[in-house]
Amino acid sequence: MKLGLTTLYKTVEEKNKLKSLLIKDGFEVLDFSPKLAEGETADYSDTVKDLAEATVKGEITFAIAICKSGFGMSIMLNRFDKVLAIVARNDGDATMGRKGINANAITFGTLTTSPEEMVDIIKVFINTDFDDINIS
Repeated sequence: MKLGLTTLYKTVEEKNKLKSLLIKDGFEVLDFSPKLAEGETADYSDTVKDLAEATVKGEITFAIAICKSGFGMSIMLNRFDKVLAIVARNDGDATMGRKGINANAITFGTLTTSPEEMVDIIKVFINTDFDDINIS
C-alpha cells in the first residue's frame, strides 16, 4: 500500500518522524513535500497540489497531510475533485471519515496530535471500509 505524505515548512520535523514510523511499520511512503532551500516557504496550494494529483490518478492509496491544525491542509485538499479529506484527532474521526464519506485523505495538526498518535490513527483509517452509514 502506497501512502502519500506532505507538510508545510513549519512542520517538517513532525513529518519526518511520521514518515520514519510508517516506513518502520512496513508502509511505502511517497513524500510530496516541497523541496525548499533554507528560509524558503511554500503556501498550502503549492504544498498539496502534487499529493492531490497523485491521489486522483491512483498513484497512492491514501493521502496524508500535516500542518499546525490540520484544517488548512484539509480545506486545500478538498478543493480537488475526487479527493475527500478529513481532519482526524482520534480513532473515531478516522473511522467516521472512512465509513461515512469514504475519505481518501487524512490531515493532522501537530498542535494536537503527535507523530506516534498519527500512526495509530492512520492504521484505523486505512483499515476501515466505506459503509455508507448515515452520519448526518
